[in-house]
Parts: sequence; C-alpha cells; structure tokens
Amino acid sequence: EELMNILRTEFARNGFNSAATATEMLLHRNTLSYRKQKIAAMTGIDLDDFNTQFMLKYSYMIEEYIGKQ
Repeated sequence: EELMNILRTEFARNGFNSAATATEMLLHRNTLSYRKQKIAAMTGIDLDDFNTQFMLKYSYMIEEYIGKQ
C-alpha cells in the first residue's frame, strides 16, 4: 500500500516531481528514490519512461474519477 501511495503522489499530484513528492510524503529524496527503484524491480516497469508515466498518470485519474461516482 505504501508503494502504491508513492506512485499516486508522484504521478497524480506532483507531475513526476520527486522532490515535491518527497516533501509531501515527509521522506528524504534518497528514501523516495530507493522505493521507486523497489517498485521498478517488483513490476519490471521503467518509471522514467514517458509512456509509462503517461499511462500511470491517466490510470490514477480514471481510478479517482470512478471512485467519485
């Protein structure tokens, strides 16, 4: 759940800005970087890839929209 929260915060709210995400989540930037590496290793996705970022951002937007229904 914590790793999913990192993705939601990173992509949905902070436009892929790791410094803003670390600040919002009260994490050191290195800790956030380590957790993002862990996510990438677990999922096999490249979080620095533009297409991946695009798909994640809009997936979370759809999830948020459906949750409001």
